[in-house]
Amino acid sequence: MEVKNKTRKKVKEVTEESHFSQSQVLFILNTLDLTDYEKKYPFIIYNMILGGGSLETKLYHALRDENSLCYNVQSLFQKNDNLELIITAVDESNENKTKNLINSTIKEMENKVSDDEVKRAISAVVSSINMSLDSPDRIIDNYLFQYLNSIDDIETRINEFKKVTKNDVMKIARKVKLNTIYILRGGVENGKN
Repeated sequence: MEVKNKTRKKVKEVTEESHFSQSQVLFILNTLDLTDYEKKYPFIIYNMILGGGSLETKLYHALRDENSLCYNVQSLFQKNDNLELIITAVDESNENKTKNLINSTIKEMENKVSDDEVKRAISAVVSSINMSLDSPDRIIDNYLFQYLNSIDDIETRINEFKKVTKNDVMKIARKVKLNTIYILRGGVENGKN
């Protein structure tokens, strides 16, 4: 079952106080009019490059490597919900800088994706698929997900991922729209707020 989420003309920003020492930052993005093929292949590569799985992602580079704002940042594609989530934790004093960097990184995906980034992402996805053949449990999981999520067989998936280009990824980047920024502000218990 697929969820149809409403888009917003103006991004909604919500901030709540928490007892955590750091602020938890969540970006919620709508995915717009993705085809079934785009959900299965180019968007997966888009997500891997943006923030989905390695220490070489654009978000990790912008937030951690260049600015030392966080320990971890990740993006998650929620295929059936038609959403992309970006999650990190930062000091309260770095919330605005973090929001600006995430926004600029999302925008950068529209025209600054390299062939090398696409090749690395494809390689990581194909490697992960191949590793799923290493244990009986994961083989069964593959068949179950094939059945439940209408994904293609392993050979087809590998072949289709290998066809994804940087232009495909940049096209996907134009099909995401920021909906909500949610911050669970840290430091309340320590008397900062």
